[in-house]
Amino acid sequence: FVIDCSGSMLTHDIHLHRDRQVAAFTMTALEFVAEQLFNGTSNNKDLISLVEFGETARVVFSHEPVSWVLYNKLLERRDSRNYQDREIAKLQEFLQCDSNYLPALDSAGTLLSKGDHEDLALCLFFLSDGQPSDPKKLGISASEAQQLMCTKVEDLSKRFGYRLTANFVGFGNELMDFSTLRRMEATVNAVTDGAKAEFFYCAKMAHSIGEAATSMVTSMTQTRLAISSGGARASPNLTHRSLVSEDDTPSFQRNDWRYLKILNHLVFDQNTQDWVHHSGLPPGASSELFPQQSRAKTEPPPFLAINTLHCGHGVERVAFRSYLANSTNATSFVFGAMVAKETLCVERIEENIEFHKGFLETQSLSASLAEEFNKRILALEDMNIEPCRIIFLPCSVLLVNDPSWKGGKRGVLVEKMLDSKGWTKWNNNAGAVDGKIQHIPLNVEKELEKLKNKSVSFGLGMIEEGDSDDNSEASSDDEEEDEVGTSAAPTTKPSDY
Repeated sequence: FVIDCSGSMLTHDIHLHRDRQVAAFTMTALEFVAEQLFNGTSNNKDLISLVEFGETARVVFSHEPVSWVLYNKLLERRDSRNYQDREIAKLQEFLQCDSNYLPALDSAGTLLSKGDHEDLALCLFFLSDGQPSDPKKLGISASEAQQLMCTKVEDLSKRFGYRLTANFVGFGNELMDFSTLRRMEATVNAVTDGAKAEFFYCAKMAHSIGEAATSMVTSMTQTRLAISSGGARASPNLTHRSLVSEDDTPSFQRNDWRYLKILNHLVFDQNTQDWVHHSGLPPGASSELFPQQSRAKTEPPPFLAINTLHCGHGVERVAFRSYLANSTNATSFVFGAMVAKETLCVERIEENIEFHKGFLETQSLSASLAEEFNKRILALEDMNIEPCRIIFLPCSVLLVNDPSWKGGKRGVLVEKMLDSKGWTKWNNNAGAVDGKIQHIPLNVEKELEKLKNKSVSFGLGMIEEGDSDDNSEASSDDEEEDEVGTSAAPTTKPSDY
C-alpha cells in the first residue's frame, strides 16, 4: 500500500470520517484486511507493506502477514493530531512540496522486489488526493515529472509482468486533477505482457475505496489462478499448437495412432525433487480389468500408441488417448487405456520432461496429505457408515522417440483413463469447487517438513480424476474428462475416490 499522507489529506470533506487520511486508512483496513479475513480469502501467507509519502517516502512496515494484527496497525496510522496541528500541516504542503510521488514509487519498487519469485502474485495500491508536488521539488515542468513517474511504473510493469496488479486511487472532490494517476495507469497497461492496472475515482464517499479494494482482491485471485496455470503460459504471446480434436472428426477417423518407441520410464522422487528411472509398468496402465496380466508382466512393452487427435485440452496441457503396445499395430495394445498429456504451447515444447516436474511436485504433496487424511478418518470412533477416502490416480512420464519433435525425444505424462459415466467431475481445475473459488490457508512449509523423511510410492503421488494440471487448467478443461472416459466402467467403487 502506498498512501498519500500530505497536508491536503487532512481536508475534512469525506462523509462519516474526520478527514481524507482517516477515511483512507479506515476503509483500507476494513475492506482489504477485515473483509478477506472474514471471508477466508486471505491468510498469513499474504504479506502487506505500507509506504506513507509526503515530502519524502517512509516504509512504515514491511511484509506484514494479513491478520488482525495488521488490521490494527493500519487503524493506528490514522492521524490523531488536534485541529490546530492539522491546519498547520496543510499549510506546510505549499511550503515544503510534501506530496512527492517519485520517492514513493522508488520505495514501492524496492518492496515489491524483496523476496520476489516467479510464483508470487504482486499488487500495488497507490492512493493520493491530487497532483504531485515533484515538479516544484525538483524544479522541472509538470510534463517532465509525469514522464519520470510513468517511466518508473513502466519499469515495474515490465519487471513483474502479469503477476503485478496496480490500482491507482484518486481520492477527493471532482475539482481535483488526477491526470498523473490516469497516465500512470495507461502506461502500465500499455506494456506488452506487462502488469494490469485500473484507476478509481473516489469522490466524497469513503466506500469507493472499498470498491477499489474489492477489485484488487478479485484481480489478485485471478493472478493466483494464472500463476497456478503455469505462470508465463498465461501470457497472450504464447502460441497454442495447431491440433485437431476428436470432437471435430468423424467417429470412423478417430483411430489414427502413432507408435513411438519408449526410451525411458520416469517417476518424480519427492525427496530428491528429481527424476528417477522406474523399471516397471507405468502405474496408469494398471487396470482391474486385467489383474493377472498386470501382475505377470513387469517390464513395459516397447511402444506407446498415441492417438493423433486430442481428446481435450486446458490452458496448459493437451490430452490424447493412449495405450502400451507390443508392436506397431492396433491389435498389439496391452493393459488398460491411458491418457497421455503434454504441453499445449509451442514455446514450451523444448522443456520436454521438465514441463511436467512442477505438476508432479504438487501432486506428490497432495497425495501424501490425502494419505494422512485417510488415516485420521479411519481412526475416528463411532463411525456408523463406511468412511470416504481420498485417492489420487498414479501417473508417470514416458520419454519416447519422436522424430517430429525437436531433439527427437518427447516426454508425455500418462495416467489411467476413467469412464466419465462412472465418475463425477467436482471441480473446474481452477481451484473452484461447486463454482466457488476460495483461497484456503495452508502452511506448505510445515507440511513439507513433516513429509521430509517420508517416501511416497513411485516417488510420486496419485492424481484424482478431474484434478489434472495441479488445479491449473481453465474451466475449458472440464470437457477433457468427458472425452477420455471411453474405457469400460471402473470396478473400483466411486466412494473409494
